[in-house]
Amino acid sequence: MPVFDANGDSLSGFAINSWEFLLFAILAVIAMNLLGKATARNITLLAFNIYFISAFFVNVETVGILVSFIVLTYFIGRWRLRAEASRASAILGVSVVGLWAFLFLVRDGSLFSSVNPFYYVTVQIIGISYMVFRSISYLMEVEFIEEPGLLRYCNYILFFPLILAGPIERYRRFETQMTQPQWNPDLVMPALHRIANGMIKKFVIADNLSVFGILAFDNPMDMSVPVLWLGVMSQLLLIYLDFSGYCDIVIGLAMLMGFRVVENFNRPFHSTNIQEFWERWHMSLSSLVKDYIFTPINVYVFKNVRRQYQFALVVASYFFSMVLIAMWHGTTVGFLVFGILHGGALALSQAYKKIFKASAAAGQGPNVATVYAKRLMVYSFVSVSLTLWLTSASEWGGIFGRMLGFR
Repeated sequence: MPVFDANGDSLSGFAINSWEFLLFAILAVIAMNLLGKATARNITLLAFNIYFISAFFVNVETVGILVSFIVLTYFIGRWRLRAEASRASAILGVSVVGLWAFLFLVRDGSLFSSVNPFYYVTVQIIGISYMVFRSISYLMEVEFIEEPGLLRYCNYILFFPLILAGPIERYRRFETQMTQPQWNPDLVMPALHRIANGMIKKFVIADNLSVFGILAFDNPMDMSVPVLWLGVMSQLLLIYLDFSGYCDIVIGLAMLMGFRVVENFNRPFHSTNIQEFWERWHMSLSSLVKDYIFTPINVYVFKNVRRQYQFALVVASYFFSMVLIAMWHGTTVGFLVFGILHGGALALSQAYKKIFKASAAAGQGPNVATVYAKRLMVYSFVSVSLTLWLTSASEWGGIFGRMLGFR
């Protein structure tokens, strides 16, 4: 999911490799480390956050919608905190559904255009996908905070290092860090090393090799079969370098500011099945979906549904969770099909593990060749399936047919 174009420029506003952003980041680091009192730190941090996101505003309507979104979700959380248990659960359920609906409608004005208010008003809120998930995390975890403050909540939602492409930090952990700063001088060099590593991955490697990915092809059908295969199979690696490189930069920057941010990747190409891949790739997103959607659904199923129906509903929850992850990235048919495919792959992976659990328990583990073969299969499956949302639906048949030699 590239955030920046091949030249390293942001879609609008700041460019993360610009001198302007470098100066801005240095000032933020200095301010966060010079200010001792929590209130002063939080006010200053909010000023930096607002200044950063204001560079992306396109009109007054965008500002109004964003402010309304933040204030409304904050007070819904306060309402849930004070409500009775049964009523709080209802507030949470309705709010989460409403947030998902808001995300889909605001990002795609043509979706349900007849009833979509954003079809008539142009609103472009950079990072809204991440803000929605942070809001959900706030609503889920607000009960663990004695007195959630609006100032700290605004900083959580708008924290500028993470607003463009994550990772998605949990509310309770971030809230604790704002009230109890965790600055550690021993982390300065590791943080700078992390930033340098991210710069190399993102701007030196990913951007310069982006021409080989299928995203760079104006017309994939004009490419030779070997070049088409190269484009399809290299795109996942390029996205990883781009996305993880960005995460390295902002995790290092947050560390210099006194914040420890959750990791987003854990060697995803070592995965030997699709479930392991999603546990290692964009971990902050997949863990949120698992904790807030997948697990609660299955807990309800096992507690309230007859046993003969449980397996089918658990399989359905895999599809539902993966479709949500896919549609969170985009509301096109390609993302929908991508989610369905990966939901099916997760269900098959679980069935496979259940069938072969006895042999694994007996110590008949796979040899090295089998492990590498499985890793290649997972990488290939994800790479090929990415074509569904990197290109239009009308191109799928032509691209896959050409790759297989039928065109």
